[in-house]
Amino acid sequence: MIEDLTAMTVAKVDGIAVGGGLELTLVCDFVVATDRSRWGMPEIDWEITPGWGGTNRLAWFAGRRKAKEWNLIGALFDARTAQRYHLMNRLTTPERLDAEVQALIEVLLEKNPRTLERTKKCLNYGADNIAAGLALESEWIGRQPTEGIADFPDRQRREQRRKLSNSFWQN
Repeated sequence: MIEDLTAMTVAKVDGIAVGGGLELTLVCDFVVATDRSRWGMPEIDWEITPGWGGTNRLAWFAGRRKAKEWNLIGALFDARTAQRYHLMNRLTTPERLDAEVQALIEVLLEKNPRTLERTKKCLNYGADNIAAGLALESEWIGRQPTEGIADFPDRQRREQRRKLSNSFWQN
């Protein structure tokens, strides 16, 4: 359900993201985490099989080998490892976490909401089935939001959006 929301979703992680917590981050559009966060899939030690995507979705992000390692061994790993295996968009310090999330939200608020929604849907469908994602793109290309097309000649607004986008997370 979370993955299919039309709104953009942001997970803010400062601490432990294990089991269901890690699985929740996998369905969010963006994940911003601190360098003190810890990640893992410890269900195996509780004699539980993950049920919210910890086997399948985790393999999309980190690959089958790491998904097997993390699910079958159950050990926790650090934030740098989570970043290396694409479980987050941004790694920051605890002191910068709120500012980083706010910067992300400001960039997203500058975008056309309908275009964000459609693009997100294409990305989600394409992740499961490239042909379905391409078909959805083709269907929607002719139905672009009129406010976006009407806004196209507005160079100042377009430059403002590009400046925000280009300067975003530039460290």
